[in-house]
Amino acid sequence: MTREDWAKFAWSDESLIRQDSDPCQLWVFRRPTKHEKYDLKNIHTKLKYGGEKQMVWGYFYGNKLGPIAFIDGSVNSHVYISVLQDKVLRFFQALRDYRATDIIFQQHNAKVHKSKLTGNG
Repeated sequence: MTREDWAKFAWSDESLIRQDSDPCQLWVFRRPTKHEKYDLKNIHTKLKYGGEKQMVWGYFYGNKLGPIAFIDGSVNSHVYISVLQDKVLRFFQALRDYRATDIIFQQHNAKVHKSKLTGNG
């Protein structure tokens, strides 16, 4: 594909952000003695499933950023369609107002994206 072909794509993705969650692996090097193993300097606590969480969804097309959608709870087909109607279609209309044509909406193949309810199943 050419650069002009790639410029037609509008990209979208969602991510779950958790409070006190760190996706990075932490390495601790210690000597193999029993008392050093549980020394406080070698212990890093982390909430695995606790704390606040927020699902966010964003879009971009070229150098134009779309709105961020904040989603409470989990994403199902109904929520996905609502985000498309409330955020994505408005973003696409704004792009058309800037004379962007032939927009290709790119998404990954999450189950809610390709369900029967969305018309992609």
